[in-house]
Amino acid sequence: LTAPTNGATVSGVALTLSATASDNVGVASVQFILDSNPLGAAVTVAPYAFIWDSTKVSNGTHILGAQAKDGAGNVGTATTISVTVANPPVVSAVSASGITTTGATITWTTSMAATSQVDYGTSSAYGSSTTLDPAPVVSHSQAITGLTAGTVYHYRTRSTNAQSLTTTSGDFTFTTTPAGTPILVGDKTVEQQRDNNPAGTAEAFQYTASASGSVSKLSVYIDSNNTATQIVVGLYSNATGNNPGTLLTQGTITNPTKGAWNTVIVPSASVTAGTSYWIAILGSTGTVQFRDTAVGGKTQTSGQTNLTTLPATWTPGANFANAPFSAYGT
Repeated sequence: LTAPTNGATVSGVALTLSATASDNVGVASVQFILDSNPLGAAVTVAPYAFIWDSTKVSNGTHILGAQAKDGAGNVGTATTISVTVANPPVVSAVSASGITTTGATITWTTSMAATSQVDYGTSSAYGSSTTLDPAPVVSHSQAITGLTAGTVYHYRTRSTNAQSLTTTSGDFTFTTTPAGTPILVGDKTVEQQRDNNPAGTAEAFQYTASASGSVSKLSVYIDSNNTATQIVVGLYSNATGNNPGTLLTQGTITNPTKGAWNTVIVPSASVTAGTSYWIAILGSTGTVQFRDTAVGGKTQTSGQTNLTTLPATWTPGANFANAPFSAYGT
């Protein structure tokens, strides 16, 4: 083995393993070995090298080796080396929920047990942080309080593992609820995944109402890549079979503002806390671009693909799991 060197420390990288081998007739292959197990397929052509993704193994000491074979099956074994893997946590599924006029709850996951802390503020400079939770966990939750109503807040997560390696997430935002305007159902977070539907196809996303009241406004975040010039947003009941049921209310947004929240006043519809509802979106002209999560709650497209307005009774289509999407009712 010529690389890495014995005793090396590897942190969050794809590492090139290299070896030299010779034979009086010819080397048939070189097999790299990790902790006594074959690492990938044998390399049959010199120079003998293998790209090892060290992020796929646990932190700690690992033994690397290599074996060369000739055409007759004779084996030559290299002297093993020891490397220390020290990977930082990998952060995923960062989300803001439970948004109120004065606070929100930030959740995220890490690839290994780590501490929990959130930086937040009204700009990407942050300026405030939650109290550090030193307990090593993989599912994280931090509450932010004392915020101002109707304000955009930036936030990022920070997690440190047992090797004192820290991973800081990217920048995310949420908007606190305006004073006197509670969110009854939906998600006020600008989700990170961009999604789209062609004209005529509606998609509904399931939510549980957070409070009882009458929905009189529906808001949806329209992505900057949107080409739909007319968008219909509606609220459905939850039918037997856990599908969208009866249309409760809807509104049309003409020439929506791209890369921003768009709000439409709709006929009032009553919702009950703890009850499931569906918020649906339809681009009646052009491709509607919106935001949702990669993996999450229940989503369903309409069985009809030539809609110009949302149907009074939903026709079930394909099911997915990418709720919530960035829309809510107040």
